[in-house]
Formats: sequence, C-alpha cells, structure tokens
Amino acid sequence: MLTETNVLIRVDALDAGATKLVGSGEERPCFLAVNRKRSRGKQLNLELSSVASKPLITPLSVPCFERHRPRESGDGVSYFSVSQQGTRRENLEDVCYADKANGYYSVFDGHGGSRAAEYASRKLHEKIVLDRKSMREAFLETDSDFAKCEEFCSHGSSSCGTTALCVHISGKKLTVAHVGDSRALLVTPTRLETLTTDHIATTATEAERIQRAGGYVLNKRVSGCVAVSRAIGDIRYKQFIVAEPEIVNLEVDEENSFLVLGTDGLWGVVSDTEIRRKLVEAKGDLRLASRSLADLTHKRNGRDDSSVVVVDLDATRES
Repeated sequence: MLTETNVLIRVDALDAGATKLVGSGEERPCFLAVNRKRSRGKQLNLELSSVASKPLITPLSVPCFERHRPRESGDGVSYFSVSQQGTRRENLEDVCYADKANGYYSVFDGHGGSRAAEYASRKLHEKIVLDRKSMREAFLETDSDFAKCEEFCSHGSSSCGTTALCVHISGKKLTVAHVGDSRALLVTPTRLETLTTDHIATTATEAERIQRAGGYVLNKRVSGCVAVSRAIGDIRYKQFIVAEPEIVNLEVDEENSFLVLGTDGLWGVVSDTEIRRKLVEAKGDLRLASRSLADLTHKRNGRDDSSVVVVDLDATRES
C-alpha cells in the first residue's frame, strides 16, 4: 500500500532525449522522476529520457509596449534633439537637456526608471551653468544630492541610476564630461573622433577598480545587475558604481563641424561613418539629420530607448 506519491518535473541541459519547448526553436531534454515511498521503506526511482506527448513548459512572454511619439527640441539650425521610446520599455527613460544661450548640451540614459535621469538633467545644468561650478564638482554634488533626496528615496530609487554626458561650449573651446556609456562624437571635414570612453563593467580598468573596492563583475554587470560602471544614482551599488566623471577639454576651429551626443541605443546600431553621411545628406538641416538617425536606430533596434543631440559648432560660435 502506498503512503505518499511525489512527482517532480525537471528541465536540464544534459545530453539526453529531448522534447521541444513552446516558443523555443531549440530541443532541450526533459526528465520525469517519480518517487514512491512504500510501507517497506523502499524507494522506486524512474527516469524517462524523453516526454513527447505534449509541451511541459510555456515561457513567459516578453512585454511589448506601445511606442509613444518621440520627444523633440531645438531650432534645427544650431541644435536639435530626438528621444524615442523602445518597445521593451513601459516609459521613456532617456532625457535630453539643452541651453542654447549658454552653449550647454546634455543627454542622459536612465535605468531602473527615469527619475535619476530627470533629476540629474536639471541639477547638472543648474550647477554647471548657473552656479558655474567645475564639471567634476557638479557631477559629484548631483550624485550626493540625489542620494539624500527623500522624494526619490521614498520611491525606491536605490536601484535607479543614469548615465550623464554634458558639453559646455565657449567659442572654440569645448568641455566634455561624462559617466556611463553615452557618447560624444566630433565630426569635422578632416576627422571623426569619439570624445568619450564607455564606462562599462567589462572594461579592464573599470573591472579592476570595482574589484579593489570589494565588488565583482558577473554576466558583464556590476554585482550581476548594472551594466555601466559609473553613473549618477544607483545608491545600492554606490561603493562600486561611482560618479567620478571623465573630462576632456579641446578646441575646434574648423568650419562645417558638428557634435553628436547619443545614448547607447544609438551607438549600438549606427556607426560613426553612417552618422557623418546623414549629416552630409541633411545639408545643415539638423532636424532632418536627427530624425533620420532616430528612424535608422528604430529600424535596426526598436526595443531600446535611444536619444541623439546634434549641435552645429559653427552656429554655436556665432551666437
């Protein structure tokens, strides 16, 4: 007489008979183990190498959200920006912020929500342009202020963060500061130069810094969770994900020069040479150039948020 029956279904990646899973193009093995406890204390173990009668597992579907209209700003002559939502995001987490009168342009790629990106976009402009603080001081203070802000902390923002890329232009001089993997590209008749370095967990120098601080990199992410190694926010991982900006100062005196800022949603699918070609084809119409880049990005990878800011350095110097 049986006193108890337990049935366990287990899916492994072992080499054995396989059954096809719903929604999957690959064959993976399934095992059915039946353990019966008898009154004599003996145990019967059965393993069936293949169960092909019907699917055992149906994977969860990936949500696909409605794509909202892109956010645009700028006059199309001195600068223009476009931010568009990816289909895997419920809300747009990118933010573009520009102050044409003071030669200030920036882009932010939020993660864990848009709160950090929205907060940093306002505060960095305030500290750099209005308070005239140095880029480094502005970044570190903004990060510290965000951590102390009860409004955001009460919303569970300990896992909310953002990349930050800010450019301040004064005549021929450019100051570029950033944390994270958003990039700045300088396009002139004689050069095509990336002005930033991606701060990601897989970079050797960043991985070493994280390990020295007592952290680790797992699955190409800090603590197995965050892809970028520098950001504003990410309070839970602040010991490892720092807000120390990388700063570049340079002069640009060539005519027909442009500066392109973008989040990884752009750079992951569009090459530098393609960006130059779009600028040439637009013939100075920054609205057309920005929209063309946004459309190209969406066609190639519509799942991720993407933002682009195109600045005409000639027009900026003249204003």
